[in-house]
Amino acid sequence: MFFKKSMKDKHLSIMEQDMVKRNSVVIIALTVTTFLLLLSLTASQNVGTIIQVSIQVIVWSAFTILHFKRSLIFHIQYIAIIGSVVTTTIGFIVLPGLTNFVSVIYFIFLALIYMNNKLSIFTLGYGLLLIIYMFFFQKESVNVDSDSVVIYIINYMLISIIVFSFLRVSDFMKKQTADSRKKTEELLADQEKQKNDLLQLINIVGEKTEFITKNSEQSNIAFKEMGEAFQEISIGSNTQNVSSQNINESIANMKNQLQEMAENTATLTDESVNTKQLSETGQEQINTLTQTVGEFRDEIDAMSQEISQLITNLNETSQFSNTIKEIANQTNLLSLNASIEAARAGEHGKGFAVVANEVRILAEMTTESAEKISEQLNSFSVQSDQTRNKMMQVSERMADSYEQTKETNHSFTSINTAIINLNQLSNYNNTLMENINDTIAVISESTSELAAVSQQSNASIEEITATLDSCLNTNADILESLKQLKATLVQ
Repeated sequence: MFFKKSMKDKHLSIMEQDMVKRNSVVIIALTVTTFLLLLSLTASQNVGTIIQVSIQVIVWSAFTILHFKRSLIFHIQYIAIIGSVVTTTIGFIVLPGLTNFVSVIYFIFLALIYMNNKLSIFTLGYGLLLIIYMFFFQKESVNVDSDSVVIYIINYMLISIIVFSFLRVSDFMKKQTADSRKKTEELLADQEKQKNDLLQLINIVGEKTEFITKNSEQSNIAFKEMGEAFQEISIGSNTQNVSSQNINESIANMKNQLQEMAENTATLTDESVNTKQLSETGQEQINTLTQTVGEFRDEIDAMSQEISQLITNLNETSQFSNTIKEIANQTNLLSLNASIEAARAGEHGKGFAVVANEVRILAEMTTESAEKISEQLNSFSVQSDQTRNKMMQVSERMADSYEQTKETNHSFTSINTAIINLNQLSNYNNTLMENINDTIAVISESTSELAAVSQQSNASIEEITATLDSCLNTNADILESLKQLKATLVQ
């Protein structure tokens, strides 16, 4: 319970804790007084006693509640003293007697517990008034002689002197105590500050130690990773040396291939020049052929027109043959009529009959000749139509050949342009080959230098790896020391 009280009053100041202790003593006295008054109430139950006991219970209850709540720590002393003064005054009025002298001494010593000058002077003064009232106004009720009154007053004065002496000593001690308390508080404040500073320093050192420990662990990990990385770099450097040698060999092979390519390009350039000349010659021939085909197409068109005119003339001639056939038919008819008339004439018409017969024979021969001429003209007309159709087909094919010849001419033009571009590309390729050869020479020199640098890097990496191993071991020792320091600070 006392531990709980100390934990409860830990937030209070030293003066408040001192006043709480005084209040604890007073509450014991009030409790005993209240208990005695309650016992007296069983012996006498008059109104004054009931009022006295009721006030005492109220004072005790209020004081107890405020004390345990730690409220009005410096003020509840007035409740206890004034309450005791009131109950004592009621006791003087209700029950006069020498026992009331003890009640006066009671609240004087009760006030003396607090060492409050004003409160003690008040109780001493008020107590003197009550004693004077008791010995001079309640003389008959008290029933005491004059010598005893003097003795009581002298005793009261001695008690007052003792109280004043206690108060003076208390003031001196309070002053000394206040100074000591002040110095103690300052010392405690300094110690608390030093403690807080030390704790803060320990926390900072702990944090820094933990931070350094973490960083050291991370550094160990980093050193290990760096060692592994350097090993990988060393392996990569060796691989790089091998790759550099392979690159030098590849560059030498490439140089030979580029020389062959340059020779092939030169040959291609010469061939392109010859091809250009042949293409120009072919284009000239195609131009001539185009011109010839065009002229031949014009002649074919003219012949086609002439054949068409010939067919027209043949058709007209065929009409003439028909006219001859009609004339021959008419002549044959006339010779028939003449024969008939000669037969009618008898002897006189025989000569005319011979002539008519000859005319008939001539008409028949003319008819046969006209029919043969018609047949020949029809056959010739058919052949002419066929010839005209073939000439038209030839004309169409000549037109196609003319277009193809023009397209061939355009193709030769494109070939010439392509050959010119090829010549330019060949020249550019030659320049590019020269630049590549220069670049290959530079690359070859750089790879040789790179191989030398890689060898030096391997040696440096081996030295760094050894240094890292040493740093790693040293860092491990430092980390162990920091962990021990941290454990010591925590303790």
